[in-house]
Amino acid sequence: MSALFAMDGYGPYVWTCYAVFVLMLLWDLAMPWLRKRHVLADIRSRVRRDAAKKQTRNQSVDP
Repeated sequence: MSALFAMDGYGPYVWTCYAVFVLMLLWDLAMPWLRKRHVLADIRSRVRRDAAKKQTRNQSVDP
């Protein structure tokens, strides 16, 4: 088992490459999900802001 991790002296390099690869895959999976959450939150706030503007505009027009 230790030979698997040592890999004739190249073990630290190989396992570090594998770790970086897995981290990048996780990053690549997480970023669209996080971006979607941010965009949806932005859309919700814009809808609320537009509704509030429309409501204040209607209140100022109605006597």
